[in-house]
Amino acid sequence: MLYVGTADDFEDIFLSESETFPQDAKYATLSHCWGSDPIISLQKDLVSAFKKNIPWNQLPLSFQDALVVTRKLKIKFLWIDSLCIVQDDEEDWLRESMLMAEVYSHSYLNLAAAASSDSNGGLFRQRAPHFATKCLVDLTWSSPQGPPPGLFYCYQPDEWEIQVANAPLYMRGWVCQERLLAPRVLNFTRDQLFWECNDLHASESWPAGLPPRTVTVFKKDVLRETAQKQDLDNSLWAWNSVVRNYSAGGLTKSADKLVAISAIVRYFIEQKILNEQDYLAGLWRANMPQALMWKGPYVAGRPGGSTKRYGVRSQPYRAPSWSWASIDWTVTPATFGSPDVQTMAEVIDASTIPVANPIGAVKSGILRIRGFLLRAELETAEEGSFTSEDSCRLFLEGTPVDKSTARLDEVNTLPSSRFEVHLLPVKLQLISDDVSQLWVQGLLLQRTGELVGQFKRIGIFDFLGLDGFKQFLTGMQKHPQGEPECEERIPTTEKMRELCSWQSFLPNDSFPEPENAYTISIV
Repeated sequence: MLYVGTADDFEDIFLSESETFPQDAKYATLSHCWGSDPIISLQKDLVSAFKKNIPWNQLPLSFQDALVVTRKLKIKFLWIDSLCIVQDDEEDWLRESMLMAEVYSHSYLNLAAAASSDSNGGLFRQRAPHFATKCLVDLTWSSPQGPPPGLFYCYQPDEWEIQVANAPLYMRGWVCQERLLAPRVLNFTRDQLFWECNDLHASESWPAGLPPRTVTVFKKDVLRETAQKQDLDNSLWAWNSVVRNYSAGGLTKSADKLVAISAIVRYFIEQKILNEQDYLAGLWRANMPQALMWKGPYVAGRPGGSTKRYGVRSQPYRAPSWSWASIDWTVTPATFGSPDVQTMAEVIDASTIPVANPIGAVKSGILRIRGFLLRAELETAEEGSFTSEDSCRLFLEGTPVDKSTARLDEVNTLPSSRFEVHLLPVKLQLISDDVSQLWVQGLLLQRTGELVGQFKRIGIFDFLGLDGFKQFLTGMQKHPQGEPECEERIPTTEKMRELCSWQSFLPNDSFPEPENAYTISIV
């Protein structure tokens, strides 16, 4: 922790060891973008010197401004990541990263340099004062049906979105947990200050609270759904909100993907609804197998040609392919809990091997799943060839699967034309009373070629309507491309029939039941 004192000069800033830190002392934290330029940071050979004094003139502007604000608020201690974690000591970094939940959740206030894209940007801005005042207008309505004449306030409905949610700071992945766990956040934006806590969103213009429907209450919603409702479904809903927001942020070090969210994981575990043993590299066992159906970006274009939008699977290894954490892009988590959804697969086992922290970075992960597996072919399109936004098409026996789409996780490692894939349906849903609105979603898999029955996820597929589903079931009986490679093939059991009870709402005579279920592993 940095001791900032109360004096007017800044000659007595120094590093205070946690052992000597008063238990009841208030402290603030700073959220900032590091930027690409080197900044002063704590190194092993500087620890002794920093315990005596940290030179003011070597601090970037955001740090200096944060120290000034901390003193003005009569808070004696400030925590800044680059000055409180030894940056060239991997052991210290791993140890401290496991304590982020405590650091931010026990702080008095988090200062957020929202408008600055690097640490030299500072907290304060030259601004026109009228941007931080309410706009009051005297209006008389021309229509007799309008409100009575009077004074009305004008406000910009998307001001929070522009000034805070889309600020440079919140494009950084690490800040998601800093913002969520700190009890209070003071955002220094381009035009004014914005306040965020569990009970209030306010600004200089609206100190008593922002007008209704002007703010995305991510922080308040997530904390309320987990800490207050104490319910599994609400906790999983809140987790999906975290993943959606966190995956949109960037990371300087790609390897930090699971580390930079571990403090939020710890918070969820402490609510005692979810437990550590059931956390699997960004997914929760309680939501399997539906959790496997997260969506990456859609892709348009053939690899090597033009592309509109696509993800990149991390290299070197960061997470198993079945985890959203393996992709660098905004992901959409899978929905869950709908009463009209039938599960079409069974997760037998899933595990990960951590690097150090059991809820942090992983060395490897494997998932064993049993379900109905079918070889097929996937064709990626040239620009504009297909009408589907996903620009991919599935084929069985050379015939396109009716009303099917495929969404790839990435394109840069895939063949440039038609190639073999495996389809594993995961969920089936009747989205209306009309059976023609049957919707099947599943995993798009490719063999790894390393072990028999071992696959990797390359995306997801779906087909809507009876014809596509019938094509799939018929293929499961004929296996026109040959039976899939698997760990184990067993006759369809009563349990699998219960998992896949589509016969309860489909014509019995026209939909054949697959003879076998297959057990495979996905890495």
